Amino acid sequence: MSYRSLLHDAEVRFTIKKSVFIGYARRVQTVEEAETALEEIKTAHPTATHHCSAYILGENGIRQKAEDDGEPQGTAGLPMLAVLQREDVDDVLIVAVRYFGGVKLGASGLVRAYTKVCTDALQAASPVFYSPFREVTIRYAYPVQGKCDYALRNLRERSREYGEKVTVCYWLPEEEIDKIQSTLLNLTSGQIDWRVGEKFSFPTDAIGRPVERK
Repeated sequence: MSYRSLLHDAEVRFTIKKSVFIGYARRVQTVEEAETALEEIKTAHPTATHHCSAYILGENGIRQKAEDDGEPQGTAGLPMLAVLQREDVDDVLIVAVRYFGGVKLGASGLVRAYTKVCTDALQAASPVFYSPFREVTIRYAYPVQGKCDYALRNLRERSREYGEKVTVCYWLPEEEIDKIQSTLLNLTSGQIDWRVGEKFSFPTDAIGRPVERK
């Protein structure tokens, strides 16, 4: 099942009425990763007035949390969480660091500021869709190499070895594995060895091809 998350980490910064806001977007996949990232950011800004945060984790956003960290209740964490929910992203942590500049923003001003922090950080992190892939190892004899290579030409090859047979390793889209295996078996009259390994999720482009994270 595909889901939307961040292509890369990002940091944004702006000033409102002398208060400096710094937003961090991180792709995290567990509560432990989120807490570790939050502590790292707090350590990097020990004199900041607030370190507010929000995250959504897991399939269908099963784990969600918002933290105001001393700001008036509901003016920081919840507005950021609302942005993440609206943008339909998973496995995302947003941390908003604030250095108070001496001018109060009021409740509505704080909501606007923290909404902007989250929106800007999220946009800078380039959300993309992640799709499930499987590591698949295929072995075939040299006489059918051309047929196999042509059938697999648009897929993500990880490695290739030449020995008694050709051994190739690919990341294959999970939903297409059965179709690809059937195609190769038909092309080679069953002359392939096929092993399915671990599952991973990769960011993909508009037509489902893996793209590199920055």
